[in-house]
Amino acid sequence: MVIIIGVVDYLVTGSSGYFTVPLDVLFKSGGINTNVFPHFLGTISVGVIKFRAFAIIELGILLLILSPIGRIFLQILIYAKERDRTFVAIASVVFVILLISLYLSKFIA
Repeated sequence: MVIIIGVVDYLVTGSSGYFTVPLDVLFKSGGINTNVFPHFLGTISVGVIKFRAFAIIELGILLLILSPIGRIFLQILIYAKERDRTFVAIASVVFVILLISLYLSKFIA
């Protein structure tokens, strides 16, 4: 739903709300230059507050990425409450694998 809001905003306004700036300029500014496409959590949140279409789309994608991780975390809590050690162990392994893959993904791009 969040992505749809961002796409509709983009189609209505015809603008992503950002200028194209080389990445070296972005890194020199510490990643908090709010006039460039959001690549960091801080610039995504600023863009969402300013209702910029591309930032809203990226927030939706971020939520899609984080929802399975949150679900696995909740499953660990539920299994722990039920005292089901086998499923706590399995869910914990899956949770750690997801966190490791999320951490390593920032080095691949």
